[in-house]
Amino acid sequence: MSSHAIKMVKGIGVRMLRESPQEALRQAERFVPWYMHNRIRSLAIPYEQNVWGRIDGHSQNPRFITIKPTFRCNLRCGFCRFVANGQVFGKADYFVDDEWLNLIDEVAPYKPYIAITGGEPLMYPGIGKLLKRIKHHGLHAAMVTNATLLERKAEELMEAPPASLQISVDGPRETHDALRMVNGTFDKVQKGLTKLLELKQKYKSAAPVVVINSVITESNYHNMPQMTKVAHELGATLINFQHFWFMTPSMIDDHNHQWSDCFPMDAEEIGCTETTGIDTDDLHRVMEETARTSPIPAVFYPELNRQELHTYYNEPETMVRPRVPGCAWLQTAIFPNGDVSPCFNLVAGNIREKSFMEIWNGAEFRAHRMRLAEHGPYSVCARCCAYFRYD
Repeated sequence: MSSHAIKMVKGIGVRMLRESPQEALRQAERFVPWYMHNRIRSLAIPYEQNVWGRIDGHSQNPRFITIKPTFRCNLRCGFCRFVANGQVFGKADYFVDDEWLNLIDEVAPYKPYIAITGGEPLMYPGIGKLLKRIKHHGLHAAMVTNATLLERKAEELMEAPPASLQISVDGPRETHDALRMVNGTFDKVQKGLTKLLELKQKYKSAAPVVVINSVITESNYHNMPQMTKVAHELGATLINFQHFWFMTPSMIDDHNHQWSDCFPMDAEEIGCTETTGIDTDDLHRVMEETARTSPIPAVFYPELNRQELHTYYNEPETMVRPRVPGCAWLQTAIFPNGDVSPCFNLVAGNIREKSFMEIWNGAEFRAHRMRLAEHGPYSVCARCCAYFRYD
């Protein structure tokens, strides 16, 4: 487990012990075996990549699965590539509730971690049923939300709360509303969290643990020390500052030059985003100040030193840490129409046509792993969240 993950787990564990010792012990009983299983799995990844990866692209069971029950979103954030490519505009929910529930039933024996994201997952009408099925199987789940609908969805969530609720807040009120491009967004988050925390107290529940997730951009990074205090006032257990994920046209050009015959990408379809104007020496200074003065645990993802920060923001096509991406052996996303997609717009199959586990080690997925094992990361991996993720 990375130091980033250890800091998050430690911060969450301390808060849970304080709020509800019995619930914390119950969660620990579930977490420790799951953690040990994942540690063993991590040790096996190099073997899977260097041996099975080169032979036939085989992988063991997925460690975590990202479910996107809807692409729709009620915000239009300027830095979001899903706004840039139009994916959030008027997309219907293709899957009916039972299809998502059947998926959870199928993968439950493998004990994957379930991440629920989108789009905005609280716009999915069946979110409560999905959470109940996940809880029924004793799986760990996290939901990422903009929290603007949380006030009226809080009761439903508390019927089967996820282990953590990761809420996107990118600054104090004015900064957050400007970045999210909808006035009143911050106030809705605040009201939603107030409601949720009242219900947690009412039901004596430590779950969901509230994590504020704040994207670092050139327009808000100076606010990071202040943002830790905002997160504390909102009732968060921990704040995660996330470096901006971006995709440049040159990354896609380089990718297509090598892989257009089997995995072509289109800049308009992907939704290119870029970042400019960050003084990385100043950013490093602000990050150190933030970690030192924060009233709650503050972590940064990915964890980058001063030189890595310079490379990350000023040389976007350069790999910060060249390696074979572990994501293809550990995780995948499932879209609202049932497509299983391990990487951007690459589709390995559809769970309406085959079972998830058939797709997991099917021909398309194995070919994807074999390309990575043989040739290393794609150029589009350079600033992708999944590339850095091994937890």
